[in-house]
Amino acid sequence: MNRDEREEIRNHFRDVMAQLTSQLPSLRESSQPVAPDPALGRLTRMEAIQDMEINANALRQVNTQLVALEQALDRIDSPEFGVCAECESAIPPGRLKAVPGTWFCVNCV
Repeated sequence: MNRDEREEIRNHFRDVMAQLTSQLPSLRESSQPVAPDPALGRLTRMEAIQDMEINANALRQVNTQLVALEQALDRIDSPEFGVCAECESAIPPGRLKAVPGTWFCVNCV
C-alpha cells in the first residue's frame, strides 16, 4: 500500500470518526432511562422504553466503531496495516474503509 492510499484511508477514518462523534450527544440523551410518568399510557411507556433500548444499542455500536477506527489509525503507518494476517496478501483499500478494524482479506474471513 502506497503513501497516498494510506493518507486517503486515514482521511476517510477521520471523516467517519467525526460523523460518529457528532451522533454521540443525541444518542446519549435518547438512551437515558425512561422515567415513570402517569400521563403516559402503558403502551406509550413500553414504546418509549423500546426506543431507549434501540438508542442504547446504537450508542454501543457507535462506540465500538470509534474504538475500531482509533485502533486502525494507531496502526495505519505500520507495515502490517493492509496486509492479511492469514495469507499475507494485500487487503483492498475499499475493504479497509468498510471494515476499519479488519486484519483479514475477504477470502480469509
